[in-house]
Amino acid sequence: MNHNPKFHLWSRTISLLIDIMFVLSITHLSYLLILQFFDVNFLTLLFIEFPSYYLICYWFLEGRTLAKIITGIQVASKKSGELARLQIIMREVAGKFIILLIIPFYLIKEIAFPIKPVLLFGGIGYILFIVIISIVFPSFFKITWWELISSTKTIRSKVTNSTWKVKSVIILTCIYSITIILKIYPFLVHPQKIKYEFHPEYSNNFKIKEYTDYILSNSQDQVDYIFGLFEKYDLVVLCERMHSEYTQYELISKIISDKRFPGTVGNLYTECGSSSYQDELNEYLNTKFINEDSLDKATAYLQRNSNAIWPLWTNTNLFDLLKHVNTLNNGLADSLKINWYFTDLPVNWSEMSPLVYRKQTRRKRDEEMASRIITEYKEKIIKKKHRRKGLVVMNFRHAYGLIRDDMGNKIDHPFNSNTAAILMDTFPEKVCNIMINTISFKLGLIFTPIQNGKWDKAFSLLGNPNVGFDFENSPFGQDKFDAFIGNSARGLRYTDVFTGFVFCNPLEKHFHKTGFPYMLDNFEDTLINRAKSVNLAYSEKWKISIENYKRNETCKGYIKHASLVNLCNGSIEYATLYNTIVNIGFSIVAFLTMIITLFIYKI
Repeated sequence: MNHNPKFHLWSRTISLLIDIMFVLSITHLSYLLILQFFDVNFLTLLFIEFPSYYLICYWFLEGRTLAKIITGIQVASKKSGELARLQIIMREVAGKFIILLIIPFYLIKEIAFPIKPVLLFGGIGYILFIVIISIVFPSFFKITWWELISSTKTIRSKVTNSTWKVKSVIILTCIYSITIILKIYPFLVHPQKIKYEFHPEYSNNFKIKEYTDYILSNSQDQVDYIFGLFEKYDLVVLCERMHSEYTQYELISKIISDKRFPGTVGNLYTECGSSSYQDELNEYLNTKFINEDSLDKATAYLQRNSNAIWPLWTNTNLFDLLKHVNTLNNGLADSLKINWYFTDLPVNWSEMSPLVYRKQTRRKRDEEMASRIITEYKEKIIKKKHRRKGLVVMNFRHAYGLIRDDMGNKIDHPFNSNTAAILMDTFPEKVCNIMINTISFKLGLIFTPIQNGKWDKAFSLLGNPNVGFDFENSPFGQDKFDAFIGNSARGLRYTDVFTGFVFCNPLEKHFHKTGFPYMLDNFEDTLINRAKSVNLAYSEKWKISIENYKRNETCKGYIKHASLVNLCNGSIEYATLYNTIVNIGFSIVAFLTMIITLFIYKI
């Protein structure tokens, strides 16, 4: 048949969709199979199977794929009509795989990510590039890039054998159906799993034993592990999870409540809290309140006013920790009372405006927080020669450690401007940092499990023990660092970023609490005015939030009184967005593709 001058754009577009969904389905099925025995990366598997599918199909099906058989088109040589194997390689490996996939993927990864952590925008740009090259370019130039370099063309199929068309429909339909069932079945049986369990779950394969054996042989109770670190280091930095997650503060409370803390450590430094309110904090920690209600009021006043970035810090965990330390101090001698230092930026909300707020948020927070800790450590602890150690609580990247080369020398790396890294550089061998089990931000707000769930699986097999251990010489520490979004994490292992690891409750037991007694009592107008300093839209959001608090019976105590039974809280739905996109979303597209395939076949 002669080459269609209208280019068969519709047939080619539909064929591309069917083939892409088929390859993704096959990759998912093979990923599940291989994962039963070995550790495997889905993206690596996809990059292998995608070109392999086209190469095999074109070699053995006369320039056709399963989709092209159904849509009635095929690839042929421009000159002879017979498709040579070299042309297939040039078309699929050089033209598509390298130029269309690998090079743009590399450029986005290397250029877009270092500018700012926008994986979402990078992903959209990647998809748009493929769409433009695959569809828009051919519609204008009547030829694709890969056809140009391989001297091939797309024509109406010369093969009229209907048997292969039936076989293709059966193969595609079966693969789509199996994939859809495997992806959505767990959520049909247990709908709540879509919120709390990443699917597919990491398998109990041969690799897991190395991790479970290490946990059994080298770990110890999480609190004992932390105090073991204090025997070697002066400052122990804990890497906080999402700010609102509550169970991590139960761990912090356990550490502070341990009789070893006031006697040998005695100092707490937190990212939460502006250094401008240090005097108010000191007074609060050393005041014995007459009853619970007066303690709640004082705690609410301190938390409402002491945040350096947000008009109101609503997380319950900080409120409860403040109360807890105040109560501990009431039972301790003056020489043993716990010192707590706010380290965040100085702030004066009465003089805040949108312009001042923009300047506030653009300050080098890590340097200033580190400087605050360094000053207190040097001037108020070392000089007194008393309880010179301290527990430092920093969130996310602020707790990432000093990145060094193979010789142990500090290198030029974005992580080295973080608070913990600055502390490590200032006080060599006196600072360590500990990661608390959490989720990965490598896909931004699409949370994923660390190491695709391998770590969580290892702990699950052992009953999720709350333990701690060093990353050095451990299989955990040798794993690729995948907790952070962006190119700066590339090439790092967990032992390069953290000293050790603490497991504190599995992901499904993580939950958040927001709100506290007297949170909005005589504070509504002040809060709205502060929110205007951020922007008007943020102020409007707070107006809506306040109304929601007023309507919620379980939250009314945050506004007027402290007699609360229930708190506004809930389990953290880490897996919702991931499962919605990767499993439910994919299944919907695969189902629609299957319908299109059957529709075309009947035509």
